[in-house]
Amino acid sequence: MFSATKRNKQAGFSLLEITTSVVLLGALAAAALPKMEALETQAKRNGERYVVAAELRAKEYSHHRP
Repeated sequence: MFSATKRNKQAGFSLLEITTSVVLLGALAAAALPKMEALETQAKRNGERYVVAAELRAKEYSHHRP
């Protein structure tokens, strides 16, 4: 069985483990940010194309109505 002092020694995370986790999460976030910005730009562009296509269809529909 573990003694009280041994149990206290094993509880929690060390400063090195926490620091390593924060650094790794920061690196992952830095790597993901450009991809997220590119996806946002692509989504805006696709949205603009959709609006233009819808406007063209509406004009075409209004010209062909009897």
